[in-house]
Amino acid sequence: MKKLLSASLLLILLFGGLSSSRAQGSGMSLQNWKDILVGPMFTAGASVNAGPVSDGTKTGSKFAFTGGVLLTYPWSPQIALDLGIGYESRGVNYHDQANDANAIDLSLGYLAIRPELKLGGFIIGLCLGLPMSVGTTYSGTAKFASGSTPTSSEMPFLVEGRIGGDIVLSSSDGGQLHLLIGAGYPFTKLLNHSITVLDDTKDNGPLASAQLGLTYLFDLTPH
Repeated sequence: MKKLLSASLLLILLFGGLSSSRAQGSGMSLQNWKDILVGPMFTAGASVNAGPVSDGTKTGSKFAFTGGVLLTYPWSPQIALDLGIGYESRGVNYHDQANDANAIDLSLGYLAIRPELKLGGFIIGLCLGLPMSVGTTYSGTAKFASGSTPTSSEMPFLVEGRIGGDIVLSSSDGGQLHLLIGAGYPFTKLLNHSITVLDDTKDNGPLASAQLGLTYLFDLTPH
């Protein structure tokens, strides 16, 4: 988990610096900084358990992705408000330390809104998610501590802190293609109860995530 977040932070710093340099060196970008941009976005990566685990249990990373729409509203040439709306999917694996064939895979989905502040090529903000779905896969003798398969009603509202980077790959009068990288750390647990044990503070997240993807932003005020 530490390696994943460290690599994400390094890429964010790199892309943030590159984006700022490109913006400063592009007369067209500075001239059109007041333009409002909107378009589809998609990012993909991995999510990992960042919380404590119970004795005898290990955890593994799973696929994570985000799909939706991104709106950029500029305040100045280097400052803008980003607002993303879309679907967030996170996953995690819990398995028996002695026999990883005894495992539970959990997939959680949220309808989310992301208010973010963009400073040059750096992004900082929040992800606020309404629980939509939870999927489970069992193998071996693994089972939930509650004795029943969890439902979305047992998922708390997602509140997550986020940092990221944004670099413009190409730009024209009609729009811009951006490379996005982001990392998130929730302040909330996965469920209202633990996954595998009766202690709600263990085997229950939060799930840290890192994702990379693209957005194409259409210029709502083309020149």
